Amino acid sequence: MPGFLTKLLGATGKELDSVISVIRDVKDFNAGVAACALVGGSDGDWDDDEVAATISGLKGHKAFQAFADKVTKQVTDFEPLATTRGGRAQLREYVQAIRGSTNAKSIFFTAVDVADATGGIGKSEMAMLAKIADDLGLTGDKDVQEVLNEPTSDD
Repeated sequence: MPGFLTKLLGATGKELDSVISVIRDVKDFNAGVAACALVGGSDGDWDDDEVAATISGLKGHKAFQAFADKVTKQVTDFEPLATTRGGRAQLREYVQAIRGSTNAKSIFFTAVDVADATGGIGKSEMAMLAKIADDLGLTGDKDVQEVLNEPTSDD
């Protein structure tokens, strides 16, 4: 598990298991990849380093272990959508489709970890994380609000 969530929650081992669940449903998998693509392209440019960090982050992330062999293709399929307004609207539909899912929090925190993987979370990424939290129905969640209230790397 990447360090941001661990640092934020001060959690390890079994404590993290209560926050992060393993995603087994393809609809949730698509929403998770879409959330990461949205964060990656939030500044209008999803460069090769960010794409590679997204693929690496998803493949190594506990929540996505059941789909590790499908991550690269799905990220590649979503890549052209991540940097245009219309494309981002389509990606948000994947996220909105699983609002209230038992995996919503796992998907949100995976997107946080991917956003943090390339040197911190910038303002555009944080703004997109807020939209993702809303799309997932997590705006009232204490742990999610703690992330959204953190200073950005642009501050």
